[in-house]
Amino acid sequence: MTSDIQRKIFKAASQLSTAVATLAEIQAALSKEASRRNRRDLEGKQDKLDADKAKIEQGLAEAREKAAIAMAAAWTGMAIGIAQGLIQVGAAAAAFGGTAGAADDDDDDEDKDEETVVPGSVKPGPVG
Repeated sequence: MTSDIQRKIFKAASQLSTAVATLAEIQAALSKEASRRNRRDLEGKQDKLDADKAKIEQGLAEAREKAAIAMAAAWTGMAIGIAQGLIQVGAAAAAFGGTAGAADDDDDDEDKDEETVVPGSVKPGPVG
């Protein structure tokens, strides 16, 4: 009887050992499948990130181009504004009979009666 029980115990232990081995194989297969799924998910996410990055880079390139165009237009507008201002100043000066320098000379003409004496420039001699 004891040997019968021992055989049954041995058989049960053997079956349990086989079940544990089978369970380990199933766990390994599930782990591999989970890894494959994770890898596929990550690859899909990486593809999406790459596509988003390309869109962002395209948007940045377009923004840089628009900024360059805007800066060129600003410089052109500034240059035109300065030129127009100079033309208006010249026209105003011409309308008043000369340039701004000539207007200063007109003020000096009024003071011709007064002589400016620079020290050391007067030489002794007859006044006349």
